[in-house]
Amino acid sequence: MAAMVVLFVGWLPLVGCLGGLSPHPRSFHDIVTDLTSTDGWDNLGIAVLVGQISNVYALTSFDAAAHMAEEVTNAGRAVPLAIVWSYVGNATVAFVVIALTMWSIPDIGAAVDNPTGFAFIFPLMEAGKRWAQAIVAVITLIAFAGCTGCNAAASREMAAFARDGGLPGSKWLARVTKPTHPPRNSVYVTSFVTVALVCINFGSTVAFNVIISGQLIALNASYALTHGCALWARATGQYRRDIARWNMGPMGAFVNIVAFFYDLLLIIFLALPSAPEVTPKTMNWGPVIFLGSTVLALLFYAVLGRHQFKDPGKEVIS
Repeated sequence: MAAMVVLFVGWLPLVGCLGGLSPHPRSFHDIVTDLTSTDGWDNLGIAVLVGQISNVYALTSFDAAAHMAEEVTNAGRAVPLAIVWSYVGNATVAFVVIALTMWSIPDIGAAVDNPTGFAFIFPLMEAGKRWAQAIVAVITLIAFAGCTGCNAAASREMAAFARDGGLPGSKWLARVTKPTHPPRNSVYVTSFVTVALVCINFGSTVAFNVIISGQLIALNASYALTHGCALWARATGQYRRDIARWNMGPMGAFVNIVAFFYDLLLIIFLALPSAPEVTPKTMNWGPVIFLGSTVLALLFYAVLGRHQFKDPGKEVIS
């Protein structure tokens, strides 16, 4: 709730700054119809498909509410509604911000090459330095609030997997504390990993991007696996719509199909470099990280995991 309040309260001054204070030298029609590639791709279609990857993170973490289900009242209905409406709400406000940002950039080259290293700060600077500083502070606060929610969900996911014996040190990671039953040890671990990633970014942006690229591939692969399992259950008659307290009816299968193939498309382009001219620094090492971590996970399962892993538990916190 706090993150949602911070998001929508912070959204208002951002929209006001971009829409009312930043100059708009180009018409909105030109913004929509004038498409250029700044990364060297000759084919505009390929440039668009590769360029969407920078926004893929906005399509992730919508499943956070599902990982908190054991601590949610009336979860069978509340969690799906939270996922759908939070996605719709965030997509709406994000589209407005993206449209206003593009409208407020007079020169794309100048925005990309601005000294801050962040193109979105350029139109804010056009509105005034003090406004830019204030809005960037608000954006940082929004990101911090969002990261807090993601860490909460990630810790529950880690604890749930550990409860089934799927991780090293599972008993310690799965331990919960009363009276609210948070998996405190998993919270500590996920928070430490978050801080470690930030420290890596301070030392080497390239190393940070390598890790994040591999993580994005793994995340979308997990989404594709989930949609694939749902489609398999539908095709084999194992899908139990009658026990679901919330479902999309006949549209559910269509959504699963579209999501499954879009995830596969994303995985392909997540494995490509951002520009055709590749150097060791600009090379996309995400596939190497993904395959390497997958091999390590399989080795762990073969040596130790298969002896201690058990089918997912069905315990519910009373």
